[in-house]
Amino acid sequence: MAETDEGSKGTNGVSRVYIPRPIEIDGSGGGGGGETLYAVLRAFIAGVVSPDATASPPPPLIQRLKASSAKAAPRFRQAFRNSAHDLLLWTRQGSPFRALLVISVHAFEI
Repeated sequence: MAETDEGSKGTNGVSRVYIPRPIEIDGSGGGGGGETLYAVLRAFIAGVVSPDATASPPPPLIQRLKASSAKAAPRFRQAFRNSAHDLLLWTRQGSPFRALLVISVHAFEI
């Protein structure tokens, strides 16, 4: 999707064409897996709600919270980045109204 930059002309009098480049959230190029925030939160909640099937008496809630958070905590940073990148791509693929929606929701949260 190319947009013409109306205000600027090249040295030969031809209008410049703006071609958007992909934005990388981190410098690694997205090599940290495809986990989203939704998947990590779902795994965390599943670890708290459904106790280990091998234990005959289910462990107390505090132990399930500790175990589930220990598994999920290292994955949160990459999950946030992946979700932010997905939101950015989704916003760029749509019309300007989609971008306005994303900005409006973000401003409403603040």
